[in-house]
Amino acid sequence: MLFRSDEDLRALLYAVERRQMSDALKRAGGIVADAARLTGLNRTTFVEKMRRHGLTRDEAIGRTKETTHRTEAQIGV
Repeated sequence: MLFRSDEDLRALLYAVERRQMSDALKRAGGIVADAARLTGLNRTTFVEKMRRHGLTRDEAIGRTKETTHRTEAQIGV
């Protein structure tokens, strides 16, 4: 047996899926439709999985609330 329990396998699959989605979002520059295409998922499925994994496109491309606010302030929004 490769895994001690089903929970170990589920945790591994969750982590792998989250990492793949995050990587796809980075490669797509945060564009969800493009990231979904890279993973072979429908956009709506990708968005559902993003919610399930607690992923945001800003986090995936390395943008935080602080940098977003700074950028908006710099451009006068």
